[in-house]
Amino acid sequence: MEMIEHILQFCKRTFLQSVSVSCLILFLMFPSVTFAQCEDIGSVRGAGSTVDMDQFNQINAMMAALQAVYTAEIAVVQASLSASLAALLQPQDWLWERWFHGWQDMAKQLSSSELDETRQLGSTLDANNVSNAALIIQMEQADAKKRYQPTDQACIFDTTAKYMSQSSVLKNAISTGYSLDFSMIGNNQVGFPAEYGPAFLHRARWNMYQTKFCDMTSNNGFAGCIAPTPATNAHIMPSITLFAKETIDMTNPDTRDAVTELIYNITGYVTPEPIAGGALALSSSHALEQRQTNREYITQMDAVGALVYSVVADRVPGRTIPGVAGEAPEIRDMRMKMGIAFADSSLTPSARETRQAIVEQLWDPGYYKELYDSPSTITQKEIYLKAYSLVMLYEVIAKQEKISNVYALETANMLEKADHTRGDGSNYQDMQ
Repeated sequence: MEMIEHILQFCKRTFLQSVSVSCLILFLMFPSVTFAQCEDIGSVRGAGSTVDMDQFNQINAMMAALQAVYTAEIAVVQASLSASLAALLQPQDWLWERWFHGWQDMAKQLSSSELDETRQLGSTLDANNVSNAALIIQMEQADAKKRYQPTDQACIFDTTAKYMSQSSVLKNAISTGYSLDFSMIGNNQVGFPAEYGPAFLHRARWNMYQTKFCDMTSNNGFAGCIAPTPATNAHIMPSITLFAKETIDMTNPDTRDAVTELIYNITGYVTPEPIAGGALALSSSHALEQRQTNREYITQMDAVGALVYSVVADRVPGRTIPGVAGEAPEIRDMRMKMGIAFADSSLTPSARETRQAIVEQLWDPGYYKELYDSPSTITQKEIYLKAYSLVMLYEVIAKQEKISNVYALETANMLEKADHTRGDGSNYQDMQ
C-alpha cells in the first residue's frame, strides 16, 4: 500500500503539468499481493477482502482523478496545438489560395496550348499542302510558258485569221454572183443586155469599149474612138487587170466593167438569139431542141466561167467588218514591213493578199532567228504552217474540181464530134 502511494506521489510530482501514459503503465505493472505458502488462503482471503476492496476503491478513485487530469491536460494541449497549427497553416492557406488560382490558370493555358498546338499543326499541314499545290501550279505554268510562249507568228495567225474567214465567205458569194449574172445573160433574161439577143449585147459592149477601154492608137489609128479612155485596154489584159495587184480595186466602176469584159473575152461567151414565144408555146420540135441546146451551152460556159470567177473572187476586197469600216491596216503594215510598196497593198485586202502576207513572213530573217532563240515555239509554228497548208490544200482541191469539170465537158464535146454511131435512121443507113 505504501508502495502505491509512493508511485502516485511520484507521478504527481513528475507529470503534474504533462501527464504521461507511462505512469499508468507503471501502476499497472505493480505486482499483486502475494501470500506465504504457509498461510491459509481462505482465512487470508476473508481477512484481506476488506483491504482489497479499499485498495480497489482507491485505485478507481485514482484512475478517475488521473482521467480527469489527463482530459484537462489533453484539451489544453489540443487547444495549444490547434492554435499553433492554425498559425502555421494560415500562411500556407494564403499561399495555397493563390497557388490554386495559379494552377487553374496554368491548367487552362496548358489545355488551350494543346488545342492551339493541334490547330497550329493543322494550319502547318494546310500551309504545306497549299505551298505544294502552288509549287506544282507554278511549275506547270512555267512549263506551259515554255511550250506556248507567245510569238510574232502567233499574233500574225490570230490577226489574219478573222480576215481570211470573212474573205472566204465573200469569195464564195462573188463566184456565185458572177455565175448567176452570166446565166441570166445566156438565158436572154429580161432587164439584161442580151434580153433581145446577141446584137443588143454587142451594142452595149461596143459602147462600153468606146467610152472606157478603147486605145485610139490601135488598129493603125482607126480603133473606133477619137479620144483617150480612162481604162485603156483593161478589158484585154488580165495580167494587169487581174494579176498586177493582190487585191482588185472593185470600188472603181471602170475596173468592175473591165473584169466583166475580161470574162467575156477569156471564155468566148456567146449569147443565143431568143426563141419566139409562139414556137415554144406550139411545142415546135426545132424550137424545143434549140432551147435545150442553148441550156447545154449555158451549162458548159458556167463550168468554164467558174475558173475565171474563182480567180476574180479570190482577189476582190475583203468584206466590211462591223466597227472597222472594212479596213485591215495590220495586213498592210505586215506587207510594207517586208518591202511591199504602199500603193501595192490594200487597206481592204482580198483573200489572196491575206494569204500572200502570211507567205511573205517566211522571208523575214527574224522568223528563223526565233527558231534558234526560242526552240519551244517550233511546235507552234509547225501547227500554224500545217493550218495554212490545210487551208491551201482545200483551195487547191476546190480549184482542181473546177478544172476537172472543164476537162469533163471538153472530153464530152470531143466524143460528141467523133461519135457517128448515134442519131436517126438516115444516119445509120448512110454509115451502112
